[in-house]
This record gives sequence, C-alpha cells and structure tokens, in this order.
Amino acid sequence: METVASPADLTGISVGVSGALRVLDGAPVDRVRLLFDSLSSMAVYADFDRIFQFVHQLGVQTGEADGLGLSLTTAGTEAGRLDRLRSLTDGTLELREGAEGVEWRLAGGAGGPGRGVEATGEWSSAPEYVADPGAAPVVVDDGATVESQGELSTDDLSSLHDLIERVEAMGYTLTVCNPGSESELDLLADRLEQYGVEVRTVELSTETPTGTAILHRGEEPLAMSPADELYDAVQFEAPQEAESATEPAVLERAHRRQYTVDNGGKLRMVRISRLVERRALDVGRGTLHTGFQRLGRVDDELGTRELYERIAHTDVDVHMYGQPGEVPNEEWYTVHAGETPELAESWFVVFDGGGREGTMGALVSEETAPEEYSGFWTYKPDLVRTVEDYLSTAYSTA
Repeated sequence: METVASPADLTGISVGVSGALRVLDGAPVDRVRLLFDSLSSMAVYADFDRIFQFVHQLGVQTGEADGLGLSLTTAGTEAGRLDRLRSLTDGTLELREGAEGVEWRLAGGAGGPGRGVEATGEWSSAPEYVADPGAAPVVVDDGATVESQGELSTDDLSSLHDLIERVEAMGYTLTVCNPGSESELDLLADRLEQYGVEVRTVELSTETPTGTAILHRGEEPLAMSPADELYDAVQFEAPQEAESATEPAVLERAHRRQYTVDNGGKLRMVRISRLVERRALDVGRGTLHTGFQRLGRVDDELGTRELYERIAHTDVDVHMYGQPGEVPNEEWYTVHAGETPELAESWFVVFDGGGREGTMGALVSEETAPEEYSGFWTYKPDLVRTVEDYLSTAYSTA
C-alpha cells in the first residue's frame, strides 16, 4: 500500500503506482489491472491539462506492465474533455439507465478496441451486481497517518455562516514529507508560527516526494509546495519584501486563512456538489439536503434536474431549500421555501450516508461575490451530522 497526503499530488500518485507495479512484476498474477476511481473526483483538485497528462502517464505505466487500465468518469463530463480522454484509450465502456435497468456498450477509442475486443456499438443489459452488506471492511495501518489537529466545537450553532467560521478557525498543520536539513525545518516552523501553523514531518516508504510540504486543516488538504521554495520564501528579513515576492501556494493560503472552497466559481461548485449527490444516487437510500439559493435553479444547470429526478426515484428522501421558485415535480421532494438571507446566500449539499458512515458527505458554502463561494466540503461523519442536525432543526416542517 502506498499513500499520498493530498489528492492534488498527482506526481505522488504516479510514484505510488510505479512502486506497486514493481512489486507485481514477476509475481504470480495472470495480469495487472489498474483502476482509477475517479477522474470526475480528481477534477475538483487539479486542472484538466494536469489530469490529461496524468491519465497519459498511467496508460504508459500500465502498457509497459502489459496490463489493463480502467479510468472512470461521469457522463456529465464536458464533451471536449471527454473526447480528449478518449484519444488516450483503446475503447470506451459506456453505461446508462435503460428501461429495464443498467445497459452498456463498448465503443472504440483512438487506437481501436484493444485485446481483441470488438466495439459493438449496441446497448446490452448489464448483469445485476449486489454488494454483500455483511462484508467486513478492510483496515490498513500504514504507520504514516497524520493526526487531526484540534476538535471542532459545534455547540450552540446559530447559522451555516457560524459553522463555516468555526471550521475556518481550526488550526493549520504543515506536513513536510521526507524533510531535508533540520536547520531549515526549524526556520520554517519558527516563521510559520505567527500564522498559527504547526509544522510536522513524516517519513514515507518511498524516496519521493522529498521535501514536499502539504498544508492541511485536520485531515483536509489545502495546498502543496516544494519545501525548498518555502525555505527561500521565509528567509526574507523585511515582511513587506516577502509579501511583494511571488509566494508559494502554501504561504499564500496560510496568509489568507481560507480553506477548501476559496472563492470557487459556479462550475467548480457544481463539480463538488456532484461528488455528494452521486453518493446519494449510488446508495439509493437515506436523506439528501440541498440548498439551491433559489429553488428554481434546480432547472438551471444542465443535468441537475435529471439527476435529482433519478435520486427521487430511489429511496432517498430529498429536501430542497431556497427562496421561492418553481420546482418541476415538486411533489417528489420535501421543499423548504423561505426568504431568509441564509437560504439566499448558502449553497449546500448534505447526504447522511443512508446508514453508512463511509458514504456520508457535505458541501457547505456561502456566496461572497456574484457566483463566487467560500466554505468547505467534508466526508467526516461528525461534521456531516452537525450540518444535517442544524438544517433539520432550523428548517423543520413540523
């Protein structure tokens, strides 16, 4: 098992894959299979050009191992980007909801279908897969876990804005992977103390990345920079000189005291929302709370209405919040309409996991400028429960 401290560390992921492939080289396995789940999730952490290069590198590594590589992405991916990703493949396996369940078809890629598999172009019924609910989870202790710093107090929570501020107030931690000289590390710790940043180190099982620094709040990664760039930046004597220089991403984020969703635009917010919404659709039960600011926005974004109608046809109890507006098929949902400033300014998506902590998720943000949002998203069960409890209490239909 190999780990990275941040989903944005594509180089670290590639290094981990290389290490795993070396272990499997010559092992008694019939074939190496590499699955990346998923490119849609990765789009939250990296720009598309980096993701494209990353997928290309995964393909090269898998090909050299004479293996099979699979990368997942949602059907809602922009057409131009989807075409570019297809250019890296031997074929595309497409899935859809048919009249009698899930259907699939195999289409060719740039290099044509590989491994003797013919592209049918025809839709076929997919076999039903039922997960074993009694299966025990696999727990792996790699000895390099970074502990969360501090606990978030949610007593007497008065608003979503209050919650966002409390999450922001949690302390920062800077984790330096495979650090260099001790004197440089001491200097870094001394200078970052003024920003409330605690510096820690971790020795990884691989030689690389060396001297990579990841800023995080609790377990949530915020920014990453080469440690040597940080060492150079903190050696300025005059504060104004340091501020006029180009700052490494870690220092810039620490100075701004922001986190996770930092003035994210509408498209990025939609992508993050999909991560939570897809969990609700996949689980098919539980409760989903969504704040649209204006209820009519459920029909604004391409695919949003269709996605929520699919969720509504499962056993998920969907609650919609926002200023009054037309909701198509409103009887399928529990609608909370109001003129409060909180509903007008807040964008949130909260899924209770349907009884499974591992599928819980929440996005909570507020509009700071036209179509710019700040807040956080999390998969931490306690924090998800806090948001759900607040919404259920503040906007009870009883």
